[in-house]
Amino acid sequence: MKRPLNEAFEVELHDYTAHSNISFWLYGHLHTNIPGFVIGSTKILTKQLGYLRQHEHHSYNGNEVFEI
Repeated sequence: MKRPLNEAFEVELHDYTAHSNISFWLYGHLHTNIPGFVIGSTKILTKQLGYLRQHEHHSYNGNEVFEI
């Protein structure tokens, strides 16, 4: 759910990431998963369980891994 204060917890780092030498950017605290994507040469990944009681865990795949 989008709330008025949500933007206080966001930061836009697209340009920083696109021009960096960072190989991977791992992030969390959204409670849901989206497929990985790439900005510049940086692979952006997330793996979040979410709250079980709020049924946020359905997109979580416990068998999915990534190697560095």
